[in-house]
Amino acid sequence: MERRPFRLTPAGEALKEQGEKLLKEVEALKERVRRAGRRELRFGVPENLLPDLMPLLDHLRRGLGQPVEVLEMHTPEQVRALKEGRLDYGLAGLKVEDPGIGEEPLFKVPIVALLPEGHPLAGEERVALSDLREEPFLLIPRESLPPLHEASWRFSARRGSLPRWCGRWPAFPRR
Repeated sequence: MERRPFRLTPAGEALKEQGEKLLKEVEALKERVRRAGRRELRFGVPENLLPDLMPLLDHLRRGLGQPVEVLEMHTPEQVRALKEGRLDYGLAGLKVEDPGIGEEPLFKVPIVALLPEGHPLAGEERVALSDLREEPFLLIPRESLPPLHEASWRFSARRGSLPRWCGRWPAFPRR
């Protein structure tokens, strides 16, 4: 180091830059070795998506030729488990807005409005959320599916059309 002003010399800058890269590579290698020592992959799947995703997970088990452990957990729990190394992958029903987690959409699930047969919008191919602003909605209880409950509110609020909530679905039975 030069004494005044305090800064790294060109050789020190090169050492610092390469050292940081090496440290990242060592951490990645340690993680690969840790995972290689484990015999099964761990997938987090929200309980409400599990029935739909079981064929995909069964196909994955056969294709990988190794055990796949499926753990039921909501999206926020999956994010924590991924960061803590308790999960290898998560299959989430909600968008993950965490820069520490990579995501790749598998498919889009449409939001469907169920309307009575005689409703003026019942025959429409598409219905805007704003068209349903004055319609009563049933809200999923927070204790049943917390992330979906919150997502319902955020989805509506982002579009500036908070629906008129008239009640709640009964709580889903827990297994």
